[in-house]
Amino acid sequence: MDEPERQEPKESYIRLFEPWGWVIGTGIYVNDVYAEIDQLEGNIITISLVIIAIVFLLLLYLIRQSIKLEKSRVEAERLLLESTERYQSLSEAASEGALFIYDGRCRYANTVMYELLECTEDTIELLEIHDIFPDIK
Repeated sequence: MDEPERQEPKESYIRLFEPWGWVIGTGIYVNDVYAEIDQLEGNIITISLVIIAIVFLLLLYLIRQSIKLEKSRVEAERLLLESTERYQSLSEAASEGALFIYDGRCRYANTVMYELLECTEDTIELLEIHDIFPDIK
């Protein structure tokens, strides 16, 4: 909208439309353009800050969850080690031989079984179940 009393820089375009003898023109105030650009920049900055805040909160949540998960993993590992130590103590105290096999390979034996098989902790894992019990299928 044209404001004749407004004394500011304005970009204008005027052209004659010869068939009708009309002069057609348009224009825009430069300060209006700068004000619109400032408003858009403000909106972009606000949106960017909101996005950064959301990402930051998500990262904090993920870090918190990771810490909780790591604490749970450490506790489970501690309980597993404690359980393994108890089970080894029980099997070592047994007067019979105990042999633990997983996936067809010997994984652990107690002292009595080491003496029966004439092997050590280092060599027990080299044995397969068929080396000890050849008739088992």
